[in-house]
Amino acid sequence: MERLIELSYKVHSMRLLAALLLILSTSVAGFTNVSVQENSQELSVMEEQEVREFARRVAANLEKTRDLSRYLNKPPAKDFFNKAIADPDDSDEMVDKNVARKVGSHELQRFYIVLWNIAYLSDSYVFSRFLVEKTAVRDLLPQQRYPDHVVRFLGRNPTVKTWWKTDESSDSEKQIRTVVQFYSVLNTYQEATVLMRAYFKRRPPERTAIYKQNVTYLRPFLNEISVDTCKSEQNCAGLPLGTRTIRTNLPVLQLSLVRLNGRLQVLLIGLHND
Repeated sequence: MERLIELSYKVHSMRLLAALLLILSTSVAGFTNVSVQENSQELSVMEEQEVREFARRVAANLEKTRDLSRYLNKPPAKDFFNKAIADPDDSDEMVDKNVARKVGSHELQRFYIVLWNIAYLSDSYVFSRFLVEKTAVRDLLPQQRYPDHVVRFLGRNPTVKTWWKTDESSDSEKQIRTVVQFYSVLNTYQEATVLMRAYFKRRPPERTAIYKQNVTYLRPFLNEISVDTCKSEQNCAGLPLGTRTIRTNLPVLQLSLVRLNGRLQVLLIGLHND
């Protein structure tokens, strides 16, 4: 379950979200870096049915809302997500640490949730436009990841436009270095999520032939369920010792679930590795 929530490709360049990946993969590593072979557990038939039904409900909700916020803003995912971005130094590569301190943890959390959402919506669009079996998804241009009107809207933001144009620029050129720039990017991507949701309301990706072909191609992967167990306080990331994490897959998203107080709950939700 290593790098469980690593984005399968970046929103605007291969390097732009490196800081975000580092923030989350570093924190998750201690929790998920348990060998599946050594600690895997089989679910009972009833547990497996419960997991699949839970994933089905998540998928149905997201098909209506196209919004990950509900899950990222609710414990235990909220606690885990907040812990991952709590250290301002973790965001130096994308958001300058002084800017992170000025805007505060709440706004920083909101910023990354907006990025998580736009990446999810972008992946959904790509999944409905390109056959994953035949497409090098990581090589797609940013302009291929969104509908034309969303591309035009995003391109009006000077920071986003620069990110799209500069692939070999230094890390400092890819940083958000002022509070004004921070809110400019945040507001632009927030509005872009609104545009994407309106687009999907008219053209649900799940109804396209390409999306259905991709689901068929990925069926064995989508049917996989894996289980890990944490065995130390460090690896359990604040959860009770012996907590089991259950990973399951949706067409675009990957879920990590835990059972707390007898109920399945989302610990992490993000895009697939590829």
